[in-house]
Amino acid sequence: MTAADLYEQDFVAWTERQAHELRALRNSRWNGPLDLEHLAEEIEDLGRSQRHACESLLEQIIIHLLKLNYAEAEAPRAH
Repeated sequence: MTAADLYEQDFVAWTERQAHELRALRNSRWNGPLDLEHLAEEIEDLGRSQRHACESLLEQIIIHLLKLNYAEAEAPRAH
């Protein structure tokens, strides 16, 4: 799977791979002007942020479904 395909299909996995590749480049003593370690950290943070947002939304969905399932009133079900 190419990096572009992975980006489209699994952003979090893409960020992990990109951070790994940046660190590998840094460890090869690449002599370019980029701050590879901080770039890797920032990219990883993007992935973690996306994962956290997804987990939070799933948690809210589960909470609302449980409330709907156990609520005695019929009114909440209309929404």
